[in-house]
Amino acid sequence: MNFAVIAVTPAEKKEKRRFSLTCHGGVPYIKDMEQAQIARLSRIEGQVRGIKKMIEEERYCVDVLLQLRSAINALCKVQDNIFKHHIETCVHDSLSEGSDADKETKISEILELISRFRKP
Repeated sequence: MNFAVIAVTPAEKKEKRRFSLTCHGGVPYIKDMEQAQIARLSRIEGQVRGIKKMIEEERYCVDVLLQLRSAINALCKVQDNIFKHHIETCVHDSLSEGSDADKETKISEILELISRFRKP
């Protein structure tokens, strides 16, 4: 598989934060970050429907548990991607260009999110 190197100008760097690099069928393409997460959620939705069907068919418990863990991990990945995007865009912009009040608000927001994400 060959990948082309694409140079990014400094002006494009800020815009680049809105995109994520993904691969589909071995062909690289750049997709809007939100669309990438929607696609992930659609796949997770299919996983959950499959798990429901497994339970209805009374499939082996361990197989169901493994599929549940897979769906949970996939949701965590979406959460991580959105959190990362938030830090790279909203928080970054607020800290570099915002007022002191904006900076304090964003820092408090991040600390609150980290506290919520922490496992018990």
